[in-house]
Amino acid sequence: MSPLLSRLGVAGGGGGFGFGRRRGGGANSEPSGPSFTSSQVFSYTGSPQSFTVPSNSSYVRVKSWGAGGGGALGTGGAGGMVDAYIPVIPGASLTVYVAGGGGNIGPGPNVPAASGGYGYGTGGSGGTLDGAGTNGSGGAGGGGSSAVINPQGTNVISAGGGGSGGQRWDSTGSGSPTNGGNSPGNSAGGAGQQVIAGGTGGSGSNQAGGGGGGGSGSTPAGPPGSGGNAGANTVPAPTPFGTNSGYNGSNTTAANNSDPDWSSGIGAGGEQYATGGNGKIVIYF
Repeated sequence: MSPLLSRLGVAGGGGGFGFGRRRGGGANSEPSGPSFTSSQVFSYTGSPQSFTVPSNSSYVRVKSWGAGGGGALGTGGAGGMVDAYIPVIPGASLTVYVAGGGGNIGPGPNVPAASGGYGYGTGGSGGTLDGAGTNGSGGAGGGGSSAVINPQGTNVISAGGGGSGGQRWDSTGSGSPTNGGNSPGNSAGGAGQQVIAGGTGGSGSNQAGGGGGGGSGSTPAGPPGSGGNAGANTVPAPTPFGTNSGYNGSNTTAANNSDPDWSSGIGAGGEQYATGGNGKIVIYF
């Protein structure tokens, strides 16, 4: 094993990070590789968590769900999901970030913008009321990204957050807002578009792709705000062990929700005026 890989706290073999081979090639295929006897579930807490690699482990399997974007008049997009095997060094400490769902907003007018969800990549905040006077409406927040970071601070695996839904001045205004984007998307979730008499939704953090914030609402005669784009999954290149598995959601429907470790609401995009679903990480060892 090279000194560089040793310093990174990552096991050698096959070069770089090793990932299991997919069974088949469909949307719900899973990697195959070492079998495990134990697992640890990490849920959203709003702060970094840690996992210490057991003394007898040379690989761990990580399942990571990013958080969904918040809902406005338009619905939020679901976050991404990544499932992969990672070679590790026994005793190494991995930092785990489990994402929080993007904030929702209610019907306008005069609704403050919501914040983006917590994560390794924070979701973009909604467009503000700046310049909107008394007739504007803020935007919803994008979902954060869930990630596992090695001892040297390298992002090993992450699932991007979903974009938030677009907003309109109120439910009787003209035009239809767009829904939030699904991960995988851009490396950082793009901002919701600026609209008449309102601010532009914020971009998601570039740290593994938090979902972009939704555009703010407009005056009744103006166009509605656009939903934010989703952040991207971070999935390393294939190795001699095979390929990784990455998934994206569909509208508000969570990515890879047929997986036995998925829980109801995890990674789902926020329905109309509802908060996005939190992320989740499961580590097998």
